[in-house]
Amino acid sequence: MKYIILLSFLCFIPVSQAEIHIEPYVNAGGAYSSSIPSSPNSLFMVFSLGGRFGYNFMPISVGFDLFWTHYAPSSGIHHMRSGSSEASRPGFDTGPGSTFEHSKTREVFQPFSLGVFTSVDLPFLFNAYGTIFYSIPAESINVNYQGYGARAGLSYLSAFYVQLNVELQWAYYTCTESANCSDDFNIFSALLSVSVPFSTDIFDFGDSSDSENPDTEESEASINSDI
Repeated sequence: MKYIILLSFLCFIPVSQAEIHIEPYVNAGGAYSSSIPSSPNSLFMVFSLGGRFGYNFMPISVGFDLFWTHYAPSSGIHHMRSGSSEASRPGFDTGPGSTFEHSKTREVFQPFSLGVFTSVDLPFLFNAYGTIFYSIPAESINVNYQGYGARAGLSYLSAFYVQLNVELQWAYYTCTESANCSDDFNIFSALLSVSVPFSTDIFDFGDSSDSENPDTEESEASINSDI
């Protein structure tokens, strides 16, 4: 529903005053979770790669935020595997020839997220931004968690149009298949990032040539008057 409201908002704004906003970025920092499954340490590293794409209506930018995140807990996400066996194996028996086992494999958690963002320009080359997002795990990872979250940051535009960002992020992940994963958990992250924002005016169709016509006509009129 929130995506429909955002798109409707974009449609009713005078697009003739808008520019396309494109901002690729890379993040790195630390994360904390007191309940992440099977990780003996609450602190671990997190990396993120993505981009913000939308419209720039000075001094506000709005659009979509797409990013891939790499969480690296020390022992990976703890999930459960089901199987069948004629012989008795470690685990607990749920019926004839059926077992559940805790997986001891090391698997990192790499969700892909889609969100909507808003950025507001502040004085002295600063701006503030925020994103709400929904995450799904990457297809190559055998962990069935999905979740939602929010991120907020403060940016400073340095030389050469490179933007330095300080960001806080919270995400809550739920188990979508109880037979393949364990408890739900949340993650708090503190990130430093570098982004390259730029805008392109997509509604400038030959305005420069049109602007030259009045000057040309005035020059011709002055020449004719002198003659």
